[in-house]
Amino acid sequence: MKRMDTSLNATNTQIVHLDTQIAAENARMAAHNQSKYEDTQRKLEEAREAVRNAESALETIKKQKQEQHTQNEALRSEGMTMDQEKAQLQNNIQQCEGMIERSKQAEKNSLIPYGKNIKEVLEKVSTIKWVGDAPLGPLGIYVKAKDPKTWGDLLRSQLGGFLTAFAVTDARDRTTLKSLLQQSGK
Repeated sequence: MKRMDTSLNATNTQIVHLDTQIAAENARMAAHNQSKYEDTQRKLEEAREAVRNAESALETIKKQKQEQHTQNEALRSEGMTMDQEKAQLQNNIQQCEGMIERSKQAEKNSLIPYGKNIKEVLEKVSTIKWVGDAPLGPLGIYVKAKDPKTWGDLLRSQLGGFLTAFAVTDARDRTTLKSLLQQSGK
C-alpha cells in the first residue's frame, strides 16, 4: 500500500506539475493571444483609418471633379458664345465689305452719265493749280433729287447739258479746263 501511496503521491505530484505547466502554458498562450489580439486590433484600426482617409480623399476628388466639370461647361458655353459673336462679326465684316464694294461700283457707275473718262478728268482737276478755286463739276454730281425715281428723268431732260457742265470761279481757269476736257474727249 505504501507503494501505492508513493505511486499515488508521485502521480499527484506529476498532475500538480502538469497543471502548473498547463497553467503556465495557458498564461503564455493568453499573453501571446492578447498580444496578437492587440496587434490585430491595431492593424484593424489602422486599416479603418486608411479607409476613412481614402473616402475623404475620394470625396475631395469628387468635389474637385465636379468643380472642374462646372468650369469646363462654363468655358465651353463662353467659347460657343464667342464663336457665335465671331461668326456674327465676320458676317458683319462681309456685309460691310460688300457695301464698300457696292459703294465703289455705285461711285464708278455714278460718273458714267457724265461721259467717258470723267473720273480721270476729276483726278486731273484736283492736281492742277488753278487761278481761282478748283472747278466744280460735273454739276450733276451736286444735284440730288428728293425722289430720284419720280424726278430723275425730268431733271435730266430739262437740265441735261447743265448737269454735265463744270463751273469755274475765275474766267482765266476756263481755257485750262476747256483744254483738259478736250484732251479727254469731251
